Amino acid sequence: MTLPITIQTTRKAALAVETLRKQTIAETTELVISKALPAIAQRAVRQGYNQGRMAEQRLTAEFFGYGQGLGWSRASGAKWPGGLSGPFGATVINNWSMRQQARGVYHDSPEAKTMVNRFADTVVDSGLRLEPEPNADILGIPQDKLEEWSRMVGAAFDLYCASKKQHRAQQYNFYQAQHLLCKYAERDNDQFLRYYYSQNSNLLNPLQFEIIDPNQIRGDAWIATALLGTMPDGIDRNPDGSEKAYHVWVQTDPGKYEFTEVVVPHIGEKSGRLMMLHSYEAEYAGQGRGYSSIGEAIQEFENLTDFKSSQIKKAINQSQLWGFNKPSPNAPSSDPLEQFAHQGVGQAPVVAGAPGVGGVNQADSATIIPPTLNVTPIMEASLTVPGSLFLANLDSGEEIVPFVNTAPSIGYSEFVDNFLSYLCAMKGMPLEVLLMKFSNNYSASRACLVLFWRVACMKRQRLDDDLITPTYEMWLSGEIAAGRVSCPGWQDPRLRAAWLCHRLIGSPMPNIDPNATAKADQLYVEMGAETLDDVAYNFNGSSGRANRQKLKTQMDQLRDVGMAAWSTTGVGSPVNTEIDPSKGANGASLDPGVPAQPPAKSAPGGPNK
Repeated sequence: MTLPITIQTTRKAALAVETLRKQTIAETTELVISKALPAIAQRAVRQGYNQGRMAEQRLTAEFFGYGQGLGWSRASGAKWPGGLSGPFGATVINNWSMRQQARGVYHDSPEAKTMVNRFADTVVDSGLRLEPEPNADILGIPQDKLEEWSRMVGAAFDLYCASKKQHRAQQYNFYQAQHLLCKYAERDNDQFLRYYYSQNSNLLNPLQFEIIDPNQIRGDAWIATALLGTMPDGIDRNPDGSEKAYHVWVQTDPGKYEFTEVVVPHIGEKSGRLMMLHSYEAEYAGQGRGYSSIGEAIQEFENLTDFKSSQIKKAINQSQLWGFNKPSPNAPSSDPLEQFAHQGVGQAPVVAGAPGVGGVNQADSATIIPPTLNVTPIMEASLTVPGSLFLANLDSGEEIVPFVNTAPSIGYSEFVDNFLSYLCAMKGMPLEVLLMKFSNNYSASRACLVLFWRVACMKRQRLDDDLITPTYEMWLSGEIAAGRVSCPGWQDPRLRAAWLCHRLIGSPMPNIDPNATAKADQLYVEMGAETLDDVAYNFNGSSGRANRQKLKTQMDQLRDVGMAAWSTTGVGSPVNTEIDPSKGANGASLDPGVPAQPPAKSAPGGPNK
């Protein structure tokens, strides 16, 4: 089976795509990988890795009909020149190029950087704390016995996550790593986490971690929507499509710019432990690597940055040149083209009586003098400080007329906000959250927070499933091997999954009206719509179970010193022996099964009368 390597017309591209559709996946992969890409890559590698990358990308583009400016720029995030995606059904997305473009706009556009960082700040904040909640039903262990186990394991894992020693280079702890991984997810949509198992006795656990930059994974990853399938992207895969190993470019000597390729397995062949993880949010079933989630808006971010820069530059220029000299109505008019009135087109002025040959004046001769532009420098006009220019010595009848201020243009803020709102909608982030500027309407502001919080919770869950849970599993395996933790049935996959059950405790959704939220939570608890644990988690990310234990201890301490909790008569008031810890400050029962009682009415003279 042979196909032309270079396809320059849309018709030929469409025929090539149609031919590829008729081939089996095995034949197509053999054609692209074995016959086309390695050949051109091997020749180009002799000229350097970068040239090899460009040649391979160009071959891929031409093969799918994106050569000669038919839309290959779309693969890197640009929409013009080159136009939008072609009509014949083959959109090629270059993961590597789009990632570099996204990183460029991340540093060039304050809006793009703010959008990425806002997600990381909201999803992770200062770190997602794991609270173990083993499944008592599956394990067949009483819940009260598992509570002590959960408390001890949760505290130990918190110490591990807070220690910088567990990072391979000791640069940041696992909580800080979560924040960085979330940035990678929003900007690059490609995350790699490598594990090491150290014998260092000074570590809290043998497990160490390291974040691998996506650019370190060797391979040219690209996606063609008309023909999905994994291409040479730096990842080896098993026949079933699961990831087997990763080709990582690592620096051999920290003091030298020298690198070597290391193949890291996904799972250790002998130990069976995880050695490296890969996470990304796919948009196609056959996708092998992630591409930037802001790639679709790279052009828009650049255009917005150019617009703002031009408006600001315009304002600076108008602050320098603020007016002009209006001549008197009686002043004679001047014609700048007067010197050319008696000349032919393109002819220079002629001066009679100019010196002739040998310096002798010849009345009949003429010397051609090229037209020149005379510029007289004025020191005042070269000042760079706005507002420092002063004009004086005007002739009779002249006046200074200020320029009409048109910078920034009318509706500047409105245009920028409207432009940004569409970019925010693409990422599922309200404009108010991006700008951190809310209206006075409580309902509208809360609706924005609720909608954004749902998106943040989905991203938090993905971070947990792909990276936090595997890290917790490998850490717990190390604790079991060291004899510090006991998990009966750990080797059974079903029981292991039951032991790994947990919940994440992180910063809750921002609360713009605590009083209204507290009243709503109280009603929900009384109706049985939510639990006290839910209220504690949504309020400040704390554990309701731990809060109740602390409250019981603190209330006992208050009774010992003769003070009552929630006292309304002042500090040091007599102890009310009828206070029930199961009831709130107003005496309402916190048990959902007990109906709320209306407050007792006071006598006309006031309470206790």
